[in-house]
Amino acid sequence: MKMKNILLVLAIFAFIVRANCQTPEISALSKEDYLRKAKNQRIAAWVSLGGGIGMIISGFSINVSEGWGDGNQNKGLWLSYVGGAAALVSIPLFITARKNKKRAASIGLSNQSIYLPRQSYMFVKAHPTITLKVQMTNLK
Repeated sequence: MKMKNILLVLAIFAFIVRANCQTPEISALSKEDYLRKAKNQRIAAWVSLGGGIGMIISGFSINVSEGWGDGNQNKGLWLSYVGGAAALVSIPLFITARKNKKRAASIGLSNQSIYLPRQSYMFVKAHPTITLKVQMTNLK
């Protein structure tokens, strides 16, 4: 009897969780949004890379200024490790910035001619369209 109650509660819980997850919001980003996103990611990547290199140099200079004797505790070494991690964080930011820039290049606005019927003849009307370029790659 106890097991049935537990299973019933779990089934109801699963249904409630599933019922609340039925409305995903899909937002379509425009070309300007992708370009702005790529620019911000590129700026963050350069800041991360520059800051990381600065921390690496500062950490090594702290170690060198203290001397190489027995009293050296490698105080600046942790700063070099954090700088290396910050420099490594810039790599994915550069990659995603490039992907967003490519996405922006594949989205465009143009006017397309549409033939519409009118009584006994057809006339052409320019209609604004959003174009999306899909590039197929060889899967060799």
